[in-house]
Amino acid sequence: MLLDRRHFLASSAAMLAAGLAACGGGDNDDGTKVRTTVLVYMLGSDLESGSDQATHNLREMLSTPGNSEVRVLITTGGADKVDPKGLVSNWKTVKRFELADARLNELQDLGSQNMDESATLEDFLAWGYKTAPAERYMLMMWDHGGGYFGFGKDENFPDGPGVMSISALANALSSAQKTSGIKLDYIGFDACLMATVEVAHRLQPYARFLGASQELEPGSGWDWQANTQTLTGQPDISMADFGRASAEAFLAKQKRESGRNPIKQITGLADYSTFSIMDMEKIPALMQQIDVWARAMLTSYNPEVARAAMAKAGTRESAFWPPLLAQSQHLAAAKADTAAAEVDPTIEHFKRVAQQRLRAISFGNESIMALDKPQLNLVDLGHFAALLAAEGIASAEQKALQEALLRAVHFNAAGPRAAHATGLSIYFPKGQQSELHAQMYASMNMPAGYLSLVQRHVRQVSIKPSIIEISPLQVSTVGVSVIEANIASLYGVEDADLMLVQTNLGGPARLIGSLPIAGALVLPTGIALFDTDDWLLLDGQPLLLETLRYEAATEDSGPAYSLGAPVLLKRAGGEEPELSMLIVRVEKDEDGELSMEIQGLQNIDLDDVDAPADRVDSDLSVGDVLTPVHLMYDLERNKVYEKDGQPVIAFGEPITLTEDSGLASGPLPSGQHQLCLMVTDTVGEDALSSVLEFARE
Repeated sequence: MLLDRRHFLASSAAMLAAGLAACGGGDNDDGTKVRTTVLVYMLGSDLESGSDQATHNLREMLSTPGNSEVRVLITTGGADKVDPKGLVSNWKTVKRFELADARLNELQDLGSQNMDESATLEDFLAWGYKTAPAERYMLMMWDHGGGYFGFGKDENFPDGPGVMSISALANALSSAQKTSGIKLDYIGFDACLMATVEVAHRLQPYARFLGASQELEPGSGWDWQANTQTLTGQPDISMADFGRASAEAFLAKQKRESGRNPIKQITGLADYSTFSIMDMEKIPALMQQIDVWARAMLTSYNPEVARAAMAKAGTRESAFWPPLLAQSQHLAAAKADTAAAEVDPTIEHFKRVAQQRLRAISFGNESIMALDKPQLNLVDLGHFAALLAAEGIASAEQKALQEALLRAVHFNAAGPRAAHATGLSIYFPKGQQSELHAQMYASMNMPAGYLSLVQRHVRQVSIKPSIIEISPLQVSTVGVSVIEANIASLYGVEDADLMLVQTNLGGPARLIGSLPIAGALVLPTGIALFDTDDWLLLDGQPLLLETLRYEAATEDSGPAYSLGAPVLLKRAGGEEPELSMLIVRVEKDEDGELSMEIQGLQNIDLDDVDAPADRVDSDLSVGDVLTPVHLMYDLERNKVYEKDGQPVIAFGEPITLTEDSGLASGPLPSGQHQLCLMVTDTVGEDALSSVLEFARE
């Protein structure tokens, strides 16, 4: 049936209006054009209920004059908080606002809704497109982030999903796009760890640019004042240029908030801050290169290929530090059992991949965590691939991968401690993976070659090679007496001690003393800080202290350590001198201050491997003479110096005990010193850093 002219005109007008809405055109009531609509999905969670962080960011937005060409719509909720006098009176319900004339105007209260559900996000998008039609649309996601694991955490629904998975988020964007015909011009995440290959891959069909951080973000988040100012001050700014300005403003804000306090800079996140802008059109090409690179990596697990690559790259040995004076018999037997297996080139290849995985910059404070703790296992794609290529692994494919990565990452900004970040992280486990994380990752639709590579690498972890990575020691910005290093371990760090060394050209080094982890500050980022003004000394002389046992802090007391130091004991009564272990207990209070007590002596029994490490066999008396034991170490061969199959030892100056004798913290004497860091992992292996020449005034 043909339409008459009136029906035809009416239908044409309706189709034209729908078309304008689909391509984003819109006008204000006064006839001015709306250039950009910004949709802010602000899921408050414990960030708001615990520290008002969402409210702080809303105030930053309100501090900027508006512009009729830019409309800002905000939905709030997800926090267990009611504040009748607050900017948002009730975070337990989902509310909708418009930011206009430096005011937050409430438009709707939708009641109780779970903001972790994709339907809530989809409904917000549909409402936003209808309420504020514009030429361009930006979606800003505000809350917790966990890379491929997901976004959000609505406090008001403890029995809900607990997170909006990336698949659920993609489904919301897909449904909104199908209904409206609108493709977002920009998606930004004011949330941790969202600049990942997996997130970009899943969201690529629904946006033209993605802005996010590879690293953890501080609770204060983005500089929303700068972001709003950029958009309202330059309504025609390109999305790429906006992303760059947003990234730079974010890093500048974190630097301002960290101030000039070096301790805060190290313990905070400012120096680790990252922010990158992805051109989503280039993501499919990147995914293809990841697949090619991963398949080449898989080929490298072939024994012949692995052997050839190792020969080309040459061998690189780590320095290992055997337990003091003797190994436990069962540990020695376990090493003997695995010695034959370690010549397998496939196993050696796995170890080399795992080594570069540790060296590559990673995100989410994973450096020193053990495998039984939840980790997202996010590593910088570009840095990891480059380190592997330097080892002769997938070198040609790595070059094409880097080129695709450079095209996909339009802009990348990073703090000084994240200088190697290239803009996109990717999941690559150090070894084992939890079932939950494996399930979440399976929904990412990653290339088959890459999934096979991950599975192959994880299967190989059963050999349990000990791989510890220690950066060169350096004097810290915290102070001229503080020594700093970065630590990473495949299986998590058990212990870390700063060693006082005397090197001998052409001969073995002498290990004189150590500052145990009890006297150090080890940060979740893997940074270890040792203050040489607080060295543990017995009557002013350093001891070769080893951590024997650790007791975690309780409600009533701080952490405690049992330390042992080998000494030559000569009793006041004239008995023959004998090697013994001095047992010391060290406790930390809530301010980190140490209290120390010498508990007694342990008879060194190399055959009793099951005895408590900090067992006390006898007491000390005034007049007893203790001579500290030093251990001779072959730095070139990376092992204890032996003669006739026995460790070679030397001695310090004898100490005659008095009523006032005791262990206390004090500075190393002035002059030149040599230091190195000894790290023990959770499978009982140890490694040393290179030696640092350290001068004290």
